[in-house]
Amino acid sequence: VYGNRTDQDQVKTYHNSTAGAVYCNGGTGNNISGCVGDRRGYVLDTIGTDVNNTTRFNVGEFRNALTYGFDVFNDKVSTFDSRGNSNITTPGGERTVSGGFGQLKSNLSTWLEVVSAIRYDRYDLDSNAVSTGGDRFSPKITVGVTPVAGFTPYVSYAEGYRAPSITETLISGAHATGGGPAFFACPDGTTGLFCFLPNPNLRPEVGKNKEAGVNLKYDNVFIAADSFRGKFNVFRNDVTDYIDAVAFGLTPVPPFGSFNKWYQYQNIAQARIEGLEGETMYDAGLWYLGVS
Repeated sequence: VYGNRTDQDQVKTYHNSTAGAVYCNGGTGNNISGCVGDRRGYVLDTIGTDVNNTTRFNVGEFRNALTYGFDVFNDKVSTFDSRGNSNITTPGGERTVSGGFGQLKSNLSTWLEVVSAIRYDRYDLDSNAVSTGGDRFSPKITVGVTPVAGFTPYVSYAEGYRAPSITETLISGAHATGGGPAFFACPDGTTGLFCFLPNPNLRPEVGKNKEAGVNLKYDNVFIAADSFRGKFNVFRNDVTDYIDAVAFGLTPVPPFGSFNKWYQYQNIAQARIEGLEGETMYDAGLWYLGVS
């Protein structure tokens, strides 16, 4: 069981431009960070719990480890900004994320390991204006073989679920100009360079990751009791409903040109993240060296 509070208080003490004099009625500042003497603050409270257990048993020649559990956490965000822009760019709200899982790892002798798992995820997100949520089951399976001691190639398929954040869902209002001209008036009455739009229909990301690689594990390589560990893999993660910031609504703003009026976090139908990874570690006891 855990709890965490991040409480940040700020006071504006200096401004190096005279452009904000009118904005502050003779003081110094701008409409992003406020005027000298203004205060702002952010509070994030998180509470949560994580429970899991492993049961070990044999079935025939298979050694099995069944791990199961659940986790849940709650985020509460509140912001205060007397005259700046932080209430818009860092909105307040509440999010609860929870899930449960079961994983079975089965080993046959020293040459075969199979890991299969299922996880259930759920989230609920609320503010004064928006209430949304969702849930999903995500599977995973990994198969590794060890034809010779220390050398284990493997393949894996796993699905993942990422709930949208409070900011991605709730951000709303004008992006401040920093002292320059305001290009657009936004629906909430604020004016600025462009308008953030909330998206209560923002859907979670669902990733489907394919991975292949090899794990290396050798002891007593050069001297007694030393060890070498390595892992190399390639992966391709195809993400449905990938969350990205999208600018749209190109509008003429004479005499400055044309600019996008709207800025919103939206779901991109398909995205692909792919690459390769490598990690090594040699430990001689007195010293060690890792490269990744």
